[in-house]
Amino acid sequence: MATTLNAPFQNIVAGSRATLGLPVGPTYHGILLYLASLTKANLTAIRVRLNKKIIYETTGELLDKMNTYKGGAVDDHFLLIDFTEHQSKDIVSELVGVIATGAGVTSLMVEIDIAAGATVGADELKSWSMVSAPIVDANPLTNIHTLTMQTHNLNGAKTWDIELPHGPTSAHIIKRVWLVESSGAGTITAAECRVNNMPVLETDKAMNEFLQEHYESIPAPGCIAWISP
Repeated sequence: MATTLNAPFQNIVAGSRATLGLPVGPTYHGILLYLASLTKANLTAIRVRLNKKIIYETTGELLDKMNTYKGGAVDDHFLLIDFTEHQSKDIVSELVGVIATGAGVTSLMVEIDIAAGATVGADELKSWSMVSAPIVDANPLTNIHTLTMQTHNLNGAKTWDIELPHGPTSAHIIKRVWLVESSGAGTITAAECRVNNMPVLETDKAMNEFLQEHYESIPAPGCIAWISP
């Protein structure tokens, strides 16, 4: 795997959207961002577009918590968009999710929304791509890592139903479900997952986090991975 310096982001301005077009051909394992004066809270949206379609969407703060959960490094100036599962026990499982752009891909772009009033430094938003050779695959777009966001108004103390993308039109293999508590940590106390109305996960917060720590993940307050290997 090689780590290469990307071309500069365009339009790095507070209250605006910075963009970066990436060359197609390589297989992308991750994109490393460098923040000079910006904070992760200043990155109000981070998106990756493949063939102009959003396949990855989060915020700077949430991405930092997700990386922390997976045992990644934490630094005020660096933030990694990681398409791999580096905790996996074999190389095949680790690399499921990398973005192969050798065939069927016409464009790959990163977008970052910068908060109004943010301080933008002279060397802001440098980035590197972690890449390997093109993957020879008849269906290179079937195993890419995606991260999608949904907003739910769960107003009140009760059990709420959240429907996950499923069926032949979505074709997802669900690796992990994050529940983000916008009103502060401690709101969500338990979770149950059902497939065809049969329970496949029944857990409370304490048991869920014990198992995660046992398997060397690090629970993050207010950003809970309820379904996770």
